[in-house]
Amino acid sequence: EITWGTYIANENPYPTLEEAKQAIIKVLGENHPTLSLLGKELVEVEKITKQAPETEVLEGEYGNSYEVTKISLEDMEIHFNYKNIATDILLKGSQEILGVKIGDTFDEIIEVLGLPDRLGKDLDWEQKPESEANSEDGYTMYYNFGEFSIEFHAEGKEEPTTSALLLLKKI
Repeated sequence: EITWGTYIANENPYPTLEEAKQAIIKVLGENHPTLSLLGKELVEVEKITKQAPETEVLEGEYGNSYEVTKISLEDMEIHFNYKNIATDILLKGSQEILGVKIGDTFDEIIEVLGLPDRLGKDLDWEQKPESEANSEDGYTMYYNFGEFSIEFHAEGKEEPTTSALLLLKKI
């Protein structure tokens, strides 16, 4: 039954705004060329992107090393877990996602996506070169969309974003 307290999304009724928002994002994710890569197997992503994967050895926090498989495209890296499933996508440059662009400020992103689930200093922000030593620490704005999340990164709270990380939440 549809009442004044019902939200309509994709021609379906939802009792709360949050449920309607999740339904819209789910449909967008399934049809978005970048978001739809999350959760896909390496072989399938290779066919879609027509790019060969690379393996990179990274050093862990405690001196241990591990291999990461990724496919690199212009301003984008798709990372795979040990089961060769695409678990995260790093966007840089002028990439666009859900109507916002890398380079937009947090305020501009909020105008499009609404209030984030979290906004604050980024504890994992890498050290900057000495020329930027006096600038603010990095900031992260986080949106949880159920099956995936997006983190937008910027050097300061009022600065343009420098990257976004799309994360698959369920594998």
